[in-house]
Amino acid sequence: SPSQCLCSAGFQPSSATCVPCGSTMFKSSAGNFTCTRSALCPPGKTALTLSTPTTDTVCGACSLQDTFKSWIGNDPCRSCTQACVAGYYTSHCNSTTVAPTCSACSNCPSPGFF
Repeated sequence: SPSQCLCSAGFQPSSATCVPCGSTMFKSSAGNFTCTRSALCPPGKTALTLSTPTTDTVCGACSLQDTFKSWIGNDPCRSCTQACVAGYYTSHCNSTTVAPTCSACSNCPSPGFF
C-alpha cells in the first residue's frame, strides 16, 4: 500500500508524493523524513566538495601559514598575501581562522633597498 512506500535518498515526503531535496539540503538514506540542511564550513575550513541531494558538504582545513578563513561559509580560504590593501603588507599569518596582520609599508632607509 502507499503508506508503506518510502522516499528515496535525496527526496522527502510532501503530501502523497516525494519531492527532491532543495539546493542547500540533502538526505543520504531512504525514509519518510525530511531533508537536512547542508553543512556550512566553520572558520579555518573550506568546502572540499559541496553537498548534493544525497551527500552533505565535506569541509577541509585551510593551509596553515598560507591561507585563512575567519567566517562561516563554503567559500574558499583566502591567501594571506592578498589580505592587505594597497600600501600594506602581510606581516603575520599564523592562524587559519584569523585574518593576517597587515603592516604599513614605509620608505626604505637607504638606496638599494626595495
